[in-house]
Amino acid sequence: MSIDGKIALVTGGANGIGFCTARKLLRNGAKAVALLDLGDSGGESAAADLNNEFGKDRAIFVVCDVSKSEQLKESFKKIIDTYETLDILVNIAGIMDDADWEIMVDVNYKGIVHATILGLHTMGRYKGGNGGIIVNMSSVAGLEGIPIAPIYGGTQYAIVGFTQSLKHYHEKTGIRMLTICPGLTTTAMAARFMSSKEHAMDLLDEETAAAAMASMQKQPPEYVATAIIQLIEHGKNGAIFVIENNQPAYAVEIPSYSTLKIMDHIRNKTFLVTGGGNGLGLAFVQRLLQDGAKIVAIIDLESRSVAVTVTELEREFGKGHVQYFPCDVSNVQQLKETFTKIWSTLNDIDVVINNAGIFNDCKWEQTIGVNVNGVIQGSLLALNYMGKHNGGKGGTIINISSITSLDVFPSMPVYCSSKHAVLAFSRCLQENFEKTGVRVLVLCPGVTTTNLINDITEKTLDLVDEKHRENFEKNYPKQSMEYVVRAMLSLLLKGPNGSVWVSEAQKPPYAVEFPPYRKIKDKRVIVTGAAGGLGMNISRELLRNGASIIAMIDVEEVAGEEAMNILNAEFGRNRAVFFHCDVANNAQFDDTFKKAVKTLGGLEILVNNVGVINEDDFGKAVDTAVIRGTLLGIQQMQKDAGGKGGVIVNISSVAGLYSLSQLPVYSATEHAVVSFSRSFALPYHYEKTGVRIMVLCPELSQMSNDAKDLEDSPSRDEVIQKYIRRVDSVAHGLIYVIRCAQNGKDESNKGRRSSASEKAKEIEAINGLVSGKNVLITGGAAGLGNAFMNHFLKHGANRITILDIDEETGKRVELSVEKSYGEKKVHFIHVDVSNYELMAAAFDEATSLMNDIDIIVNNAGTLDERRWEREIAVNIGGMMCTALLAVKYLSRDQLGHGGTLVNISQHVDIRSTAQIPIYTATKHAIIGLSQSLADSYQYEKTGIRVITLCPGLTETALTVNSPNRLLSRVMKADFVKNLEQLSIQTPYVVAQGLMSILRIAESGTIWVIENGRTPYEVYVPNPRSLRRTYKNNFTLVETKVTTRGRPIREVCDNTRTGLMSCA
Repeated sequence: MSIDGKIALVTGGANGIGFCTARKLLRNGAKAVALLDLGDSGGESAAADLNNEFGKDRAIFVVCDVSKSEQLKESFKKIIDTYETLDILVNIAGIMDDADWEIMVDVNYKGIVHATILGLHTMGRYKGGNGGIIVNMSSVAGLEGIPIAPIYGGTQYAIVGFTQSLKHYHEKTGIRMLTICPGLTTTAMAARFMSSKEHAMDLLDEETAAAAMASMQKQPPEYVATAIIQLIEHGKNGAIFVIENNQPAYAVEIPSYSTLKIMDHIRNKTFLVTGGGNGLGLAFVQRLLQDGAKIVAIIDLESRSVAVTVTELEREFGKGHVQYFPCDVSNVQQLKETFTKIWSTLNDIDVVINNAGIFNDCKWEQTIGVNVNGVIQGSLLALNYMGKHNGGKGGTIINISSITSLDVFPSMPVYCSSKHAVLAFSRCLQENFEKTGVRVLVLCPGVTTTNLINDITEKTLDLVDEKHRENFEKNYPKQSMEYVVRAMLSLLLKGPNGSVWVSEAQKPPYAVEFPPYRKIKDKRVIVTGAAGGLGMNISRELLRNGASIIAMIDVEEVAGEEAMNILNAEFGRNRAVFFHCDVANNAQFDDTFKKAVKTLGGLEILVNNVGVINEDDFGKAVDTAVIRGTLLGIQQMQKDAGGKGGVIVNISSVAGLYSLSQLPVYSATEHAVVSFSRSFALPYHYEKTGVRIMVLCPELSQMSNDAKDLEDSPSRDEVIQKYIRRVDSVAHGLIYVIRCAQNGKDESNKGRRSSASEKAKEIEAINGLVSGKNVLITGGAAGLGNAFMNHFLKHGANRITILDIDEETGKRVELSVEKSYGEKKVHFIHVDVSNYELMAAAFDEATSLMNDIDIIVNNAGTLDERRWEREIAVNIGGMMCTALLAVKYLSRDQLGHGGTLVNISQHVDIRSTAQIPIYTATKHAIIGLSQSLADSYQYEKTGIRVITLCPGLTETALTVNSPNRLLSRVMKADFVKNLEQLSIQTPYVVAQGLMSILRIAESGTIWVIENGRTPYEVYVPNPRSLRRTYKNNFTLVETKVTTRGRPIREVCDNTRTGLMSCA
């Protein structure tokens, strides 16, 4: 259901989850929202805030105690009188107080029941209404119970049961009944309950409370509000969504009692187990008999030992409870005759477990015969006898695959491929459940202590390298059969049709979810930088995979026309259209992009492939086209502006993940592309736009313009050559990303407090380092730069030159310092740091005034997302100007004698920067630049120590004014709310921290100062450790297999919106 134009009512709407939900409703197009809450809840202020943000009369506040029936009736009447209708009711009002439980029951249960009934009367078609939606908020405590608040948990169970009961009247009422169950959320209600035991039952002990709290992870109310919007827009009648632990929302299903009765009992059921005479199969048989199975039929090779085993089982469990049917499952005729015999003997079978399997790659025909043919025929025969389509009553098939079906195992290629076949075959059969009534489940055990893995060396092919065998044994720890047996029983009792579960390493089993394989067929695509190299190959691969038409944008007109003609000759007339455009020219790019979209008739996929390596003219390398292209693409495709969503792939480079010391400028720009893309790929944006944004980070392409730019630098070739990669393989990687990719604990050093003598020693050491030194600070007139200047002066710096664009403030600072420290101590130079020529002149002037420079603090920066070209020019261009000039004036192999360069970035958590994506990108670029310049190869030549300082939120004019400089009003409101939750520090604390860092930091280190605490060092991880593996197009999802109370079937919604793919 679309929220656009709807009237909504939110109980408990003045604060917490209720207020966030009201805001989300308005943001998603609701015409108006009524907030119901207590008189002292601040509801009037909440409504005023919403009206200020979204417009006059978009929100009203109605005073109401939901536990009072008459007040609730009057409130509904007032809302209907105001808006004449109601479309959405969200019942959120609730309290948590087991000590005063009678009031809690009135609010939590009676309040929701009464509000729901009023909602049914108001919106229900049986009462003349138009239908609508009712969302009742319960809690995860309504699904599992909660030991710290059992009475509260009882009210939440009641809400779930009440809402589930009403879902059956959907046809009569036209109202979808939905339930949202949040985990622990940072609301005033939760804080009040957690603050003391006075709101809990007196039986609660400290141990129980501590154990319960240890398993809970808090989430902000905005997460819950987002899940409610998803539930309203996509949840089917009766849907229950869970949102917990800062993870995406997922749906759960509560099975009906009759289904539970069938699934919860093995007693009196008839089973067939292939390979049941020994090993894992025998363990299955024994456990099934222990749990009361009526009969277990065993299919296995004819063997005296199996016959003896069956006799022993009959002695233990009774004659007739286990029956042995000798058969070779790889023999088609034998298996068919055996199934016929079993059915005629037993009359009925409820569950078939296809377990028979062998591992012997040297006897690959036998391996395929047993592992693949046996499972396929066993499944087809079971379907033939059990399937409702053939007169059967339905049932269950469990096919035993292996963890090797989920990855590539070089040590056992034949066995691995056979298990891949079992998985694929089973997943295909799962689609026929409605017709057959037979659940098809797959269990993938890890390495298990059975005879299967004995003598592994003798069973592997001669060509297999010994290291692969060793890696397999080392990386996959063994587990006992008991863990696999438990997993099989849980899967049998709890797993819905189509479940694929893994049991490994003696841990609880988990489900495997296979993300949808997105189609490229018939999609309309724009590719920038498409005239040759990587862009040309990407265009070809997209057309080869079914794209209907591609708009190719490039500045190379002749090459572009030629590329278009080649593709049209290969794929058909008018499949490719070329647009000549210099993407660095903003006006030209805007106009061309619009023309391209108009020509295509729409847009579903955008590939931003612009970029250049030019270390000599970094102004050309600092390209804004990726940012502009992304914004234009979102503008065309975003769902909240009438689009249908889509995909944007920004092409970065491995240099965007770790630094190439020979290409510092290029590394910085590619870090910016990665960071910008990840910021815009956060759920905050994806939920509104429906546009997946990914980053592809290939190695340098052999045929691309990037590589051609290196030809003029032969001295670099040897170092860079290892990063070269064929463009066709990169293009293949991009296709995989589009189809399969999903849309991106602070540790601080809390040591003991330093003694007075230690402090004195530290100050003495800093003085020794700084005293007599000449310092240059960019952006030094105010804020952090000014604080740095004062601390350098305090510790005895000889002379300081400050560079800033604010001439008035700079001159005032110069005069002020002269009064305190004497004449010519500080010199101000008015300059725009983004202008290289002016900066070069400023450095010349500073050098002539101070004779030489010892320390440079590269601090100048700005935050103004509305003027993002200027933001990039200052934050990246200005940083590069200063850094390159620092190398020139400090480097031992040029004009200087070595020294220290401090680049000021920022401590920006990628999760909390959704509202400032461009600023975040610029700050990540600084880290890339610093890491490149700090390479040991560079340090030996230059003698320049390069340090990166990343301050947390600091009280400066940049921070104070930032909310008014964002891309939209909505972002402003969210940004302000985020800022309110963060601790802020003073510039003095940061400057003091820098002095300590200068004393101990090595070149290349990155330091964070946040919350006014002691500085601590962080590092940039190796990008290979960041790799997210999509094994055969699947991701892993944890599944709960035991619950308190009712079993819950978990349906995993694995929706992430950010990916960094390293081709």
